[in-house]
Amino acid sequence: MLDKKYLVFISILFVTALMMIFPPSSVAFNADYEGNGNNVDLSLLEQGDVIVMRGVKKKADLIGGLFPGYWHHTAVYIGNGQMVEAWTDGVRTLGVSSTHTASEAAIYRVATSYWVKQAAVDFMLNQVGKPYDWGWLWWPGTKSASGNYWYCSELNWAGYKQQGVDIDANPGYHWMFWYNVAPGEIPDDGDTYYIDRDD
Repeated sequence: MLDKKYLVFISILFVTALMMIFPPSSVAFNADYEGNGNNVDLSLLEQGDVIVMRGVKKKADLIGGLFPGYWHHTAVYIGNGQMVEAWTDGVRTLGVSSTHTASEAAIYRVATSYWVKQAAVDFMLNQVGKPYDWGWLWWPGTKSASGNYWYCSELNWAGYKQQGVDIDANPGYHWMFWYNVAPGEIPDDGDTYYIDRDD
């Protein structure tokens, strides 16, 4: 098994090269995704549900694909046809119908009370406008439940973690995810359960 310091060094080199090819300023995205489309049943959504996606946009999939696992992006339904997500140009809200333009999507529900979900959503909404957390790309553990920068699954995890519900399937160190929370770890966690999927 490779030494952790060696893995960190290789990761830094890889991400530095990636950032030179795709600098953050060039990774600006439209409100809607650009996948092949899907028919996940959005009528099943309840406030606080986590939507996981794959095939969002080439650059987004490239970035999200650096996390091991099947899913590349997450967002949380906040009600009234809207969702909140940490996107590369910052935390934002947008219409949940945008998920239909991803190539694949699935809905997972957090097994907790309505009030916990409401508080988690409120926390996430209070982060709107904050910048993207690029730190996970080059350091093995930037996950924080009280940060000022957010990547997609970190924001969703933090909203629930603030309420005492940990939706990270591997909350400590994991050789694949280090100390981060990957998009695929949320549906794999025992505190979430499957609602619908279409690909």
